[in-house]
Amino acid sequence: MKDELTEVDIRKMQSEIEHRRHVIAPRLRDLVKAAKEQGDLSENDGYHSARREFNANNSRIAYLEAMIKSAVILIPQSKFQRNPDGTYDADSEIKRILGELGLDAGQEVRIVADSADKIGLFDKVGVHYVEDNEDDIFTIVTTLRNDVRHHCISKESPLGSALLGHTVGDTVKITVSDAISYKVTVTSIEKGEDDANLEIAKY
Repeated sequence: MKDELTEVDIRKMQSEIEHRRHVIAPRLRDLVKAAKEQGDLSENDGYHSARREFNANNSRIAYLEAMIKSAVILIPQSKFQRNPDGTYDADSEIKRILGELGLDAGQEVRIVADSADKIGLFDKVGVHYVEDNEDDIFTIVTTLRNDVRHHCISKESPLGSALLGHTVGDTVKITVSDAISYKVTVTSIEKGEDDANLEIAKY
């Protein structure tokens, strides 16, 4: 399944790639070179440690580049001007966005519908866990910025995907597996936007 990412996701990934390529990689390359000059590589822990870091950095760059290349870019419907007949002329805006991101014109794009009362991406959602009689509030984010510690859950998770499109008062069954499921009632929806302060997952 392809990763669905936003403009902010892509820009953050591109920024990390540039930092790793132009700042971290040269530093690690120098460390490897310095450690190599210390002699016997078979017993040179400094060399092997530096080499592992260098390879991990290259792997992270390759991982991010592959993810960007295969991603579906999510663009909010609010980015497009509505025509008098209610349709959207999105082609030029999509081309502009892809161009600004340095992506190929053939990159897959999905327009995300906006709704004032339904749960969408980056909304802060309050829920009541029916069986446990407990409440929680979290923000639904892209998989790349999933961070349970800060109450950010992926839209691809069982909870996040099940809640998308629902409204306050809806009771939703969350299916974790064939053997595990539970119900939550939506208690509040605070409409949100793609927050650039939400960091992407490191690994």
